[in-house]
Amino acid sequence: MCAVGSEMQKFMAMGTCCCVYLLILSMVEELNEKKKAPKLARTIFGIIMICIYVGMGGLVLAGYFSWMHEWLRWAGGVMFIVYGIWRAYRQFKGIDSRF
Repeated sequence: MCAVGSEMQKFMAMGTCCCVYLLILSMVEELNEKKKAPKLARTIFGIIMICIYVGMGGLVLAGYFSWMHEWLRWAGGVMFIVYGIWRAYRQFKGIDSRF
């Protein structure tokens, strides 16, 4: 009778482990579904910021802001555009996707 009882305990323990594993797996899948919306929002925000940086650099280089000195216009415009390109590279290569 002891052998049957110990076999039953092993079976119950294995069943419990499977249930816990399935529960954890379903929780992980649920968390992955919840993370899709913030990931999409970060992607859209990143693309908008790329457009803003490159656009701002173009405006500065074109002399849209008349109060700037000539050297500041060139330096600032180039820096905005270079940083926008750098953000675009990181965005599309997936370097920013650490979350």
